Amino acid sequence: MIDKNLIRENLKDYDKTVIAQITDMFISEYPERFAEIQSSINNLDFAGISHNARSSKGVRAFLSPVVVELARKLELLGKNGSTDGLQPAFEMLKTGILELVEALKEMRSEYDR
Repeated sequence: MIDKNLIRENLKDYDKTVIAQITDMFISEYPERFAEIQSSINNLDFAGISHNARSSKGVRAFLSPVVVELARKLELLGKNGSTDGLQPAFEMLKTGILELVEALKEMRSEYDR
């Protein structure tokens, strides 16, 4: 699901220090984002689901189009107030993000100065 070469290509024009900071921030923040989305799902807070899914797309657009598409699906479910497939959509997003995190951890040393 995660294409490390695409990640490298998308980041090639950025300073390595900035890439390292983005990577570190992404890795440190994803557990809290998961908790926020799961809480919104548990409470059927569709605005929260949509908001958290949308905000989780941000930097991922550079890192994984697949993960962005999974976030978009969850965002649309929240916007539409639909519970149909909500938890499975979140689980798929979670799986994609965890794979992305593992790829970034493996690649992290490439961006150290």
